[in-house]
Amino acid sequence: MSDAERLQLAGQYAPILQYVNGEQCYPVDVDYYLQSCSLYQVVDQSAVLITDNPTIPELSLLRTDDYFLDNRLGGVDDDNIVQAYQQNLSQLGYSVYFHIDGDGQTTYIQYWMFYVFNPGSVNQHEGDWEMVQIVLDANLQPVATTYSQHHTPVKAAWTDVLKQDGTHAMVYVALGSHANYYRYYQGKIQGADKCGDDGLKLQFGEYGLIEIRPNSSGGNPNTSWVWYAGRWGTIPDLLADARGDAGPQGPMYREEGGMWDGLAFYNDARELSTSTLWLEFLLYYLTWIILAIAALAIVLTARRVYKMNKKGELNFPYLEILNLKAEGNRGRANILALIGLIVAVIGLVYPIFTMEIWVLEGDYATNGFVTLFSLGGTDLFVLNTLDPSGEVVNVGNLAVNFALILGLMVFLFVLNNLAVGARRASRKYTGFGITLIIIFAIFFIVVISIGSVAAAVAPPEGGGLVEILQYMSQNPFGGSATLDNPTFGQIQLRWGFDLGSLLLPAGIILIVAGLVMRSAAKAERRTP
Repeated sequence: MSDAERLQLAGQYAPILQYVNGEQCYPVDVDYYLQSCSLYQVVDQSAVLITDNPTIPELSLLRTDDYFLDNRLGGVDDDNIVQAYQQNLSQLGYSVYFHIDGDGQTTYIQYWMFYVFNPGSVNQHEGDWEMVQIVLDANLQPVATTYSQHHTPVKAAWTDVLKQDGTHAMVYVALGSHANYYRYYQGKIQGADKCGDDGLKLQFGEYGLIEIRPNSSGGNPNTSWVWYAGRWGTIPDLLADARGDAGPQGPMYREEGGMWDGLAFYNDARELSTSTLWLEFLLYYLTWIILAIAALAIVLTARRVYKMNKKGELNFPYLEILNLKAEGNRGRANILALIGLIVAVIGLVYPIFTMEIWVLEGDYATNGFVTLFSLGGTDLFVLNTLDPSGEVVNVGNLAVNFALILGLMVFLFVLNNLAVGARRASRKYTGFGITLIIIFAIFFIVVISIGSVAAAVAPPEGGGLVEILQYMSQNPFGGSATLDNPTFGQIQLRWGFDLGSLLLPAGIILIVAGLVMRSAAKAERRTP
């Protein structure tokens, strides 16, 4: 295949890159980046300056991973690199690299994007390499795709990919991290990523295509940097790689070479779960769904108020739960229900269950207790681990605002207490109380089962965290312990129910209120 034919093929299936409003880094020619980089080598655990002006031919000769590029314009703790890029964006334009690989029966077109900075939600680092792969059959027809997504690529059949003009796959690029997703509403389940369709949309013709050809005999000299095995960003310290703050290696070496090999990249990827896309869609629009439900409830309540007021059926204090001066058990039930409601609201934004760790000494030593695990609150599920510097690294996150969901439930419960009699109030108090207890029970089941689930799915290097989760699951009611852990060394643990667990007493109080109100309703029916 000639140079022109390869370029034509790459252009035929060039992806459309959809960014999020707020994104500041876009794919750029590496020549711009190299102009402001110094080259270092790690020697005896120290960074030794090699040159302030590394050239592409020099980089192409460095085939070991003990080198790194340091951008002199800024670092991982500031936005100077991003600001400098933004100032030059109009002159730089957009560039995407491509690499074609195959065995005659299957062809892999890889589209590599280089970003000057990765201001991700979990970690930040200089330089960022991401990739989208289109898989073609023997007739050069697309059959599958593979998208880079942090350290776990995702693959999908061509029929499951959103496309434009039938041949250009849509790629939804996460804000900051530049992980690639198949739908604009993804990112909530896989990680703390934000995708969208409200930002810059780049398609072939708006970005240039540059072929990466590593073969020195016929390759493009402008891309011989592909042989450089070092990092494309600074290594702030010797533990930066573990916590994700070190620059990545280039296309040929990312993920130990697994991304450059099209077949290996495809085989190592997990399948896109099309059956859960609807859930991700709901999670993406969760806030708007909740606001819409609340607005609808307000409209229906206002309509009801209008009708009742017109008939003269609306009397102060309007809401039964505020009818605290009612005689006998009715007043007592309302007082109890109001107390239960207040208790539930107090715990609204707090986690239901948390576990914390303090590594006392060694590489993983922490500065006091840090959170490993939490359920409920503003994030439905959070699971962290530690890197060898004692920094918290997120390994699991279901970014669903559970507090907002619970807040909507409380809001609807209050509205449904408008001008209800004792009998209906009894059912509503009891029903809401049971609902709160069921929610608490579901979270408790998660706590007692997460140890066994983690043991079944965690990789071998996660053994230390798994052992901690198993210990917690075996003692789910809370406690503290000092243990020797195979990964973290000597640790102190403390775990148990947080303020969010007030759902349980709130539910019990509301059930009691419902029972008391039921007796009041019976008494009222007996009264002539």
